[in-house]
Amino acid sequence: MAERLLRREHSRSCGRGLQAGTCGPRIEVAPFQPEPIDSAVQLYRARPDKDWSLTDCLSFVITERRPLTEALTTDGHFEQAGLKVVMLVEPPLAV
Repeated sequence: MAERLLRREHSRSCGRGLQAGTCGPRIEVAPFQPEPIDSAVQLYRARPDKDWSLTDCLSFVITERRPLTEALTTDGHFEQAGLKVVMLVEPPLAV
């Protein structure tokens, strides 16, 4: 998906969105490092019973090390990994 967004026709809007999404005191961008990727590959291989992608596993490794308990995603795999998936929660009905 990121590759699609980075195509020439979308590069400006994607750049602005990335900058807006990574600016702020409560937002941290995890730098690329070999060790978490190695741990993600180990997790990926250890859980053939799950339909998790390697990207999912890398996210799980990073959230576990922070430590985080919630994920802002609609991906149910994060719930399988023991995180509270914030975007899967139904919003309260207006009264």
